[in-house]
Amino acid sequence: MGRHLEEAEGLCENIDKETQSYVFNQTMLRIKDPKISLDFYTRIIGMKLYRKIDFPDMQFTLYFLAMPKDVNDENIPEDKNQRTTWTFSQRAMLELTHNWVLKKIRILSIIMVIRSRKALDILVFLYQMFMKHQIGLKN
Repeated sequence: MGRHLEEAEGLCENIDKETQSYVFNQTMLRIKDPKISLDFYTRIIGMKLYRKIDFPDMQFTLYFLAMPKDVNDENIPEDKNQRTTWTFSQRAMLELTHNWVLKKIRILSIIMVIRSRKALDILVFLYQMFMKHQIGLKN
């Protein structure tokens, strides 16, 4: 048997030496509702939120969580920039990505695949009504 414990097509026995210092430190999941997701991961799973980064221009937020025993929980920097660097150096981080405009993205995706001009006009109208309604809710 080689270095793998199972056999599967595509496995490689040779290791690229240049990548051996890399740290596989996070898994990213897209979330719909941060309140529900954060409750689940912090209360049920027991994870801790280490960093939250908002990107207002691109309309998304990143949440970085981990199990305290899986990271260097003793030496967490207070400074947000230093904590960001610290976060990206830890192993076993979970990155939750919340796109603020997911509904808009879905609607625009539908519009991009429409071939009929009439159907496109209808979807554009519906999108404009959706946006008008969204703006009305914020006021």
